[in-house]
Amino acid sequence: MAAGIELQIAQKQKLIMNQQMRQALEVLRMPLAELQDYLTCAANENPLLELEYPQSQERPEPLFAPETEEIRWSTQYKTGTDHHGQSGAQIEDPFAGMISEETFTDMLCRQITEEAALPTELRQHCLYIAQSLNPRGYLPQTAEELAEELGISVFDAEQAIYAVQSLSPTGVGARNLQECLVLQLVESTDFNEYTLKIIREGLELLGSNQYAKLAKLLGLPQAETLRWCDAVRRLNPIPSRGYPSGSGSQYVIPEAEVLKENGELVIRYYEEALPRLVVQQEYCSMIKTVRDEETREYLKKNRNKAQELLGNLHQRTDTILRILREVVAWQRNYFETGAAALEPMTITDLAEKLELSPSTVSRAVSGKYIVCKNGTVALRSLFTAKLTGFGETAVSTGAVKERLRQLIGNENKQKPLSDEAIRQRMEALGTPISRRTVAKYREELGIPAAFARKMPSI
Repeated sequence: MAAGIELQIAQKQKLIMNQQMRQALEVLRMPLAELQDYLTCAANENPLLELEYPQSQERPEPLFAPETEEIRWSTQYKTGTDHHGQSGAQIEDPFAGMISEETFTDMLCRQITEEAALPTELRQHCLYIAQSLNPRGYLPQTAEELAEELGISVFDAEQAIYAVQSLSPTGVGARNLQECLVLQLVESTDFNEYTLKIIREGLELLGSNQYAKLAKLLGLPQAETLRWCDAVRRLNPIPSRGYPSGSGSQYVIPEAEVLKENGELVIRYYEEALPRLVVQQEYCSMIKTVRDEETREYLKKNRNKAQELLGNLHQRTDTILRILREVVAWQRNYFETGAAALEPMTITDLAEKLELSPSTVSRAVSGKYIVCKNGTVALRSLFTAKLTGFGETAVSTGAVKERLRQLIGNENKQKPLSDEAIRQRMEALGTPISRRTVAKYREELGIPAAFARKMPSI
């Protein structure tokens, strides 16, 4: 049969984003500190825009934010709007300043943005992963958890993880210590079956300097074993080491406070975190009276830009408040009793309930903070996947990690608990997880193995 040319007509939906839509997405993504500077630049560039700061001060006083997921503040907060319809009391302002240097996360995001070969959708997934890494540069989620959070296939999640792991420094985006070291090893001249076996099976022995046992594991003389051990030790277990974390100059501005009033949880949104944006009506009225066509078009263009920005700011506030209300309702036990009561809740779950896209929810929670009885917490940290194997009771990974943290915190420091001992105690508490999962969560919490936690008896 002769080859021919066949014409097919297919209908396909494609979203074409205009400048206003792009700005709306960027404004939603920006943390308040970044948005403050963005508005200042917008007002400087647009003669029809003016910023009005709170009468008490032109710029809120900065408060330092330590490099922790939960930031403890003893400071009281300024009047906000109580979104159960009540007005808050007059208390001190919590707002803060900006990051002055490119952080480790900024550096990764810049690499992703500058990589022209990445398709747009994959680039968005990579940016999400880069912003989800823990302070050491590790990815705390599995591919399955990422797929659920982003509403994509596990294959697409794996592709995004692989792309992030291709960034510099090598080892970034690894899901555990072994993967981090292997990623570096395959690029070095020391890659062989012995160094690979040390990483996969002998890291605990290496950490405790048990070279005789390592020599037996590798089937090599001890002198040669030491050579390959030194090669593994030269690898970097913390990809973010040597890069600015922003901890020395990073300040966060919380979006809102969740507190209990008259037995009910209420949300107080910090409206005064941002200056009020005002459109200069004097210039707007000139559009009808000015005779010069070029001047009139210039004024009309800037008026439209100002109105679009005001609309996008209102939309940002509305979206974040919708998400906050649902998060507070979903995580009521967390806000009332503490981190151990964190319920399973994914970005996809919340997006479906609010009839928003997962990418919209992801942008809205990225880099945002709230104040509650548990401290100042990253909104993103309240999203956690559900663990299976607990019967009808759903348990979040965050709650399991908190229970594990408490167990280790209360252990006998002269006889620290092994991962197996922790597994047995977790099972006794009604949280059956594997020893491997214990090790994974322990590493994600930055807690060393039992041998490294042991303290000498006095």
